[in-house]
Amino acid sequence: MSILIKYFSFMAVLLMGSLLAACAAKPSEEHPLAPVGEAKGAATEFADKIESPQSPPADQGPQAAKQAASPEGQPPLPSVQTGSTTIPAVQSSYCWDTLGCGDYVGGKALLNGTAPAVINPGDRVSIALDYEPLPSKVSVSEIREDNVYVPVDLLNGAFEAPKKKGVYYYLYEATWLTEDGKYTLNQTSAVFAAEVK
Repeated sequence: MSILIKYFSFMAVLLMGSLLAACAAKPSEEHPLAPVGEAKGAATEFADKIESPQSPPADQGPQAAKQAASPEGQPPLPSVQTGSTTIPAVQSSYCWDTLGCGDYVGGKALLNGTAPAVINPGDRVSIALDYEPLPSKVSVSEIREDNVYVPVDLLNGAFEAPKKKGVYYYLYEATWLTEDGKYTLNQTSAVFAAEVK
């Protein structure tokens, strides 16, 4: 009986040590604007839509893991424009190289205090990423009431602005995959807003 107690005590100590080591090794990334107790963050929503980042398999080599690394080590922000009007994009959730993952407060809340760019009904809104290599997958969603995300059709990196007047919020997401498309190397997202006058 005492051997069993010693065995289980030893196993419990090993398990606790492993858990503490794992917690200490995992970086905690929080956005300074994300209030404590805020609703589901964009990274959680982001992760629901696309697969979680995974390390590429050993046969992909270290270059595959570095493929989407930016020179500054930061996730790239998209350039959003319509005609001569630039629509500011704000960094949202990401899982990026050695930075780890950052979970920002979801959707519209990130843009509090940022005035939406004024555009015309039906304008062509183009989104470009000045970054090599280009992402494997890109998507844009309109953020509606109660953080409902509605996919927006992109054609050659652009979409048509709504024709109805109002303020519209969008989430941009980009994902870099290994050559075989099985593993995620990096992910980033950004939010932007436009007011149709």
